[in-house]
Amino acid sequence: MEQQILTPPGGPTFETIRRNNMVYVDKTEYLTYLMENSRRKLYIDRPDGFGKSLLMSTLEALFSGRKDLFKGLAVENKLDDKLFAPRPVIRMDMNSLNADQGYDLFENSLKEATFLAEESLGIEPKERHSAGYVFKELLRECFRQYKVKPAILIDGYDAPVIKNLDKPDVSRSIANKLQYYYLMIERSEQYYSFIFMTGVGVRAHERCFSDDTYFCDETRYGHLGAIGGFTLEEITKYFSARIEKMAFFRKITDKQLLEGLKSYSGVFNFDKETEVYNPYLTLKYLNFRDGVDW
Repeated sequence: MEQQILTPPGGPTFETIRRNNMVYVDKTEYLTYLMENSRRKLYIDRPDGFGKSLLMSTLEALFSGRKDLFKGLAVENKLDDKLFAPRPVIRMDMNSLNADQGYDLFENSLKEATFLAEESLGIEPKERHSAGYVFKELLRECFRQYKVKPAILIDGYDAPVIKNLDKPDVSRSIANKLQYYYLMIERSEQYYSFIFMTGVGVRAHERCFSDDTYFCDETRYGHLGAIGGFTLEEITKYFSARIEKMAFFRKITDKQLLEGLKSYSGVFNFDKETEVYNPYLTLKYLNFRDGVDW
């Protein structure tokens, strides 16, 4: 069997990992559970380094029908189910918006990003008074053209607010704008099949979602806490060869090496049950070669 490449830290996409024979810690079991058992309107809050962008690129590939990328993974035998049928994907990255130079520039940036999402699906943008109405029109037109309800993926739903926490008035204005934007999306549920958003802020949803929206973070319950981190079991399963090689070079035991990893990464608990390591720091630790060729 061809030796796999240790995944570098820093955010390679799901397709890059799979195309280049990198180690992928299979999280598709959790995605399957979410699709089959949860509400369609979800968000997840995790600190930086917990694989949120990788999770989003995995969902994008899943909804886009990229079956070849999922060979050998937990979700493979589900790909022919109607629930996993290919559909248009609307992906927004709120981290890239111009949110640190005042409210007006943020508002224009949000509308422009929504126009670009329309263009990516071959939909001609139509001027509207607000970005929320633009997105609502995007959903309606996407469903009309493709006859399939799209999936919506939003990275960093709280990023514009987080960037302005040192400017309370600006942060509050942006939060109010996002509340309306997400409310317009949420109320257009007849035009989309699934929505998933990621954020980093502690209780950021309280700033960005109004009381009238019904998004839910179901990853804080049951066994879903590991969806955005590495468990010790996963680390020893997927990186066993690297752990053995590093321990041998350092003249320590595998157990001692893992203790060092625990101190370096820290251990987190998001669902009150499952302990997980920070994926970015875990990969950074395991990529430190100590003169050993991987």
